Amino acid sequence: MNKFILFVAAMLLTFSTFAQKNNERKISVNGTAEIEVTPDEFYFTISLKEYMKGKTKVEITQLEKELIQAVTNAGIPKENLNVQDLAGMSYTRRKKDAAELFTTKDFRLKLTQPNKLIAILDAMDNDGIVAARLAQYTSSKMKEYRKKVRIMAFEAANEKAVYLAEVAKQQLGEVLEIDETKSDQFPGLYSQVNTNDFMVSKYNAIEQASFTTIKVQATIQAIFAIK
Repeated sequence: MNKFILFVAAMLLTFSTFAQKNNERKISVNGTAEIEVTPDEFYFTISLKEYMKGKTKVEITQLEKELIQAVTNAGIPKENLNVQDLAGMSYTRRKKDAAELFTTKDFRLKLTQPNKLIAILDAMDNDGIVAARLAQYTSSKMKEYRKKVRIMAFEAANEKAVYLAEVAKQQLGEVLEIDETKSDQFPGLYSQVNTNDFMVSKYNAIEQASFTTIKVQATIQAIFAIK
């Protein structure tokens, strides 16, 4: 009999706790934040192509050596320059001549100071440069910026919950849940879209870098108890 009474009491206690949880008063709010930051890492694509200088063909190896030397002279580590693509194109100077292959080579150059691109390209043979463009960009402090914007989003949610509770003449309690519902999906590098890559000059590339910014966003959903 005593065991039965204890069992019923336990069931009633469980039901009471369940009912309290279901009837728990709470408020759910969203907070959104956005910051705009200036990138400090820029990735440029430099395209070189073999060409005829009189009757002499300027080889891609010579153009590549010039680029490497120009990068070194500008104080840029060699590791910041990498081959991105290699292609060949047949070209006939005169109808009776056999087709000749001209190689095009794309390089990826990482710079923290975009203006150095001008000095690098000015030190080279311009006839061998097909294009120079800003391809991608990022910030070395993206992790810090993402943390900052999440904190700002939560603070916005908290502020909203406080004044809504005050309007309802209620007192805000502890945080029950925090969920990041939306944030920018940072791909590591942001891409710069050009409508006509091979018409972009070195000065256009610098101008693109100068006006480029990154928007870092976050939305936090927070659920607070109402006392």
